[in-house]
Amino acid sequence: MTGNRTAPEDRTAPEDRTAPPAAPAAGPAAEAGAPAPEPTVPDGGPARPPRRTRAVARWVSALLVLAISAAATAYAVTVPERAELPGLETPHDGRWAYPALKLPALPSGSPPPHAEDNPAGRHHADLRDLLVPLPRKAVKDDAVPVRDGWVETEDYAALWTGEKEVRVRLAEEGLRHIAGRAWSMPDGTRVQVFLLQFPTEPTATVYQQDLAPTVPAAAGGVVEDAYTVDEERRPEGVYILSRSEEGAKKGGPSLRYAYISSGDTLGVVMFTTEEGEVPDTAYRQTVALQARMLG
Repeated sequence: MTGNRTAPEDRTAPEDRTAPPAAPAAGPAAEAGAPAPEPTVPDGGPARPPRRTRAVARWVSALLVLAISAAATAYAVTVPERAELPGLETPHDGRWAYPALKLPALPSGSPPPHAEDNPAGRHHADLRDLLVPLPRKAVKDDAVPVRDGWVETEDYAALWTGEKEVRVRLAEEGLRHIAGRAWSMPDGTRVQVFLLQFPTEPTATVYQQDLAPTVPAAAGGVVEDAYTVDEERRPEGVYILSRSEEGAKKGGPSLRYAYISSGDTLGVVMFTTEEGEVPDTAYRQTVALQARMLG
């Protein structure tokens, strides 16, 4: 029996149009190892690095800024003039170039001059080794005879007014000997340094006090006390009295000298100039250095 037959129902599911498109086939660039596309955030910009990475970057930047600032500061310190920085010495401030001070070794078992077991204040070192050294550019001066570092009493007394009285007083106080050194500088300043050693500290003190009115023969006018050095600025047990006669203000020579008392020894530092004033800085420097040698 024949009849019309209906075609079988096509049960194939219709195409799902919401499915994601197939990934494109790998091309030559992918095969060559090209970098993957940069990940994006919803707004389309590049993804931010992790928080730890950002913190490290900030610390590195801060350290770089600090290092650059420190280097700039160090450079700035070297640029200004030395005189603008407190505590630094300027190269041409009037001081003379002295060598480093070197104290002589004491004989074995001998105490220093200001020790408790040295009531006489005796300096046991060779007195000549306690003289301040010559500064650079100094030329030895033979105006005062110095023989092997020693000065005769008569030659020393001749430098002072009342020469005879000076000789008598030195003998009465039992002067043991005098060490001396003299030099001149290119600017015409003449310097004489003497160390007078007595039997004890009291005899040295008496001599200084008795002869305080006596002035050097080179003085052309009235000599006055100039200054004393404060305790914190001088060695312990050392006392300094400076006197001056500023003849340069009257068109004549200028004179400054200082007594340095230390135990059994009296130091005398004398500066003179034929014209102009005694260089103040060099004078104070020399007195201070000689005080250190005796302290």
